[in-house]
Parts: sequence; C-alpha cells; structure tokens
Amino acid sequence: MAKFSEQWPEASATICQSIADVARGESLASGDGPCVAEVKERVFVNNLIIGAASLAVPLLCGMLVNKIGKKNLLSKQLGVSFKD
Repeated sequence: MAKFSEQWPEASATICQSIADVARGESLASGDGPCVAEVKERVFVNNLIIGAASLAVPLLCGMLVNKIGKKNLLSKQLGVSFKD
C-alpha cells in the first residue's frame, strides 16, 4: 500500500488493486485465484493488546528499578525470558 500511495498519491484502491497496480500487470504473488482482502476484527484486538503491553512494561520496569535495583531487575527479566 505504501508503494501504491507513493506512485499514485491521489488515488484510492483496495489491497488487491494496489498489489496488481504496483506489480504493473504481472501476475499476483500467489497466482492461485482472486485476491481476498479481508481483515478480521481479531487483528485490531491483538494490536490493542500489544500496544497496551508496550506501554505497561516500560512503566512497570521504571517503577521496579528504584525498588529492586538495576542488576536485580535485569537478572529477573532474563530469568523470566528463559522460562518455558
């Protein structure tokens, strides 16, 4: 979509149309039938969860670093990352 927007800034298109236009009429990458551009609602929920975690974890670490120390926090995070 970014390449399509760069080439045709005033035009609007679906994902399938932009792929076809950017490829300049060549066959689509899959080549197995029509392009289906369906975005499921779960994608937005997952992005919201990831965004909230990306905000919460640094804030939590910032509060914990004063209480348990830099080296202890780093070693605990390393230990958590290796657990199954």
